[in-house]
Amino acid sequence: MRLEELDQLLRLFGWELHNVRGSHHHYRRGAARLSIPLHRPTLKAVYVRRALAVMQEQIDDA
Repeated sequence: MRLEELDQLLRLFGWELHNVRGSHHHYRRGAARLSIPLHRPTLKAVYVRRALAVMQEQIDDA
């Protein structure tokens, strides 16, 4: 998955890009924080799974 695709998905769930430091893109939604490092054209699967898990938690809490 490309960062642009994950960015669109996160924004649909209410996350906003807070900061970019080097290769790390920092997102936040309220008090929740999420950091996604990008070291190549596509994201590593572990970071995509982490983002999806955080979004799933939001759905479960709602």
